[in-house]
Amino acid sequence: MKLQIRRVLESDSLANIAECLYLTDRYIYPSAFGEDKELAKRAICELLKVKKGLLSLERIIVAVHCDEICGVLLYNDGNATWNYSEC
Repeated sequence: MKLQIRRVLESDSLANIAECLYLTDRYIYPSAFGEDKELAKRAICELLKVKKGLLSLERIIVAVHCDEICGVLLYNDGNATWNYSEC
């Protein structure tokens, strides 16, 4: 079966996307969300739901193999910003 590259679908698992994101960088995501991968995945899942956020689903492309998400591409089109008032 071929590797499929596509936008996120409503039927895609947020947990799978969050885990792929967490595993993309062994420094940034553990520093930002903690070493407990399960807690970090839950936090990332919530951030994926934020429209126009840095981790929003609209900014993610997924790689799918055998109907399972096996990779992610997170991009910034220049319109995403952090909410510094909450920092």
